[in-house]
Amino acid sequence: MSISEVGRFADDLNANWAFRADAEKYEANANQDKTPLARVVAFAARKGYSFTIDEAKEYVKAKGEERGLPATAAAPHLARGPPSAGGILGIITGDF
Repeated sequence: MSISEVGRFADDLNANWAFRADAEKYEANANQDKTPLARVVAFAARKGYSFTIDEAKEYVKAKGEERGLPATAAAPHLARGPPSAGGILGIITGDF
């Protein structure tokens, strides 16, 4: 698909707090051997969104750069923790 699909996912997370809570719960409790970004992509796929990890990485990097985060802070594999702490869902939704 495309980066626009990641944007649609982000918009839906921001528009529906129950959906956001489900995503946060899944990301926190899913296979911990996977990266936080891989868990978010897996959650999105379960909910009917179609984008790759590479597309999500590109989206996250762009969002981080838009907000003036240094490259290491916007690196998807380093983004851990709840959105208020800069977690991956926080970067995807702009909630950090």
